[in-house]
Amino acid sequence: MEETCRAALAGNPNVGKSTLFNALTGLHQHVGNWTGKTVACAFGTCVFEGTRLELTDLPGIYSLRSDSPDEEAAREAIAAGGFQVILAVCDATCLERGVRLALQLLELTPSVILCVNLWDEAQKKGITIDLPLLEKRLGIPVAAISAARGEGLHELLKKTVSYKDQPPLLLSTCEPPPEHIFQKAGAIAAEAVRENRPAFRRRDLRADRILTGPVTGTLVMLGLLFLLFWISLSGANYPSALLSRLFSLLEGKLLLAAEALGAPSWLSGALILGVYRVTAWVAAVMLPPMAIFFPLFTLLEDLGYLPRAAFNLDPCFKKCSACGKQALCMCRGRSLLPSPCRRRR
Repeated sequence: MEETCRAALAGNPNVGKSTLFNALTGLHQHVGNWTGKTVACAFGTCVFEGTRLELTDLPGIYSLRSDSPDEEAAREAIAAGGFQVILAVCDATCLERGVRLALQLLELTPSVILCVNLWDEAQKKGITIDLPLLEKRLGIPVAAISAARGEGLHELLKKTVSYKDQPPLLLSTCEPPPEHIFQKAGAIAAEAVRENRPAFRRRDLRADRILTGPVTGTLVMLGLLFLLFWISLSGANYPSALLSRLFSLLEGKLLLAAEALGAPSWLSGALILGVYRVTAWVAAVMLPPMAIFFPLFTLLEDLGYLPRAAFNLDPCFKKCSACGKQALCMCRGRSLLPSPCRRRR
C-alpha cells in the first residue's frame, strides 16, 4: 500500500514557492514576480520512492502575525492542515527573512525543512551560504535548490519523505513570534552567509545611495513618475485621435450597410450608435495610454527601480496603515484617468 506524506510550502512572498510547487507536482499554477500572487492555498500531489506526497502551496507570509487575508489563510492552514512536515522556502539572496519564518515555524513543530531557493541567483551575486553550519544552528535539514531549473529537487524530496511517519501538526492557533527570534535569525544569517560582491553589486549599492537617499531618492522618484505620466498622456493624444477617426469612419460604413440591408432604425441605433460607438470611444481613449504606460512601467521594474520607489514611499504609507508597494498600484490606476476626463470635456 502506498504511504502518504502531507507537506506544506510556506515562505515569504516572491521566493519561488509556486515555482517549486509546479516543479514538484507538474501543475501549472500561475506565478508572478510580485507580492501576493498566491492568495489562496493550492493543492497537488507527486510520488517519490513509493511515497505519495500531498503538497499544499500556502500564500506568502512574513511572520505568523496575520496582517492581511492571505497571511490569515496561511496561518489557518498551518494550524489545522494536519501537515507532517513544513517546507520553509526562502530566498538565498536574502536569507535572514527566511530564517526568521523558519524559526517561527520551529516554535510550532520540529518537522521543518529549510529550502534555500534561488541558489543559482545567489551564486551569480557572489553570495555563498554555509549549509552545514545552517543545519547545525537551526537543528533541521537544509536543502539548496533552484526550483526554476529543477536543481536540488531530488535531495529535497528525499528529505521530505523521511517525515512520512511523523504525527500530523494540529493546533488551535498560531501564536505571534517572540521578539528574540528576530535577533537570533539575524545572528544565524550573518554567520552562515558570505558575500563576495562583484562589480555589478557594488554599482547597485552606489545606485541605492542615490535612488533611496532621503533627498535624492524623493527627487528622482518624482521626476521619473512625472516623466512617465507625461510621456503616457502626451504620447497617447496622437494615436487616440487616429483611432477615433478610424472608428468614426467605420461607424459611417456600418450605418450605410445597415441601411442597405433594410435594418430597422431602432436596431441600428442600439447596436451601432449605442454599443459600437461607446466601445469605440472607450477603446480610442484607453488603449493608447495603456499601450504606452505599461511597457514603460515594466521597463522600470526590469531596471530594479520599482522596489526602490516602494521603499521611498513606505514611511508615508505606514501613517495610514499601508505600505509603499501599494503606491505602485495607485500609479497604474491613476495614469489612465486624465485622458478620458480630458476627452469628455
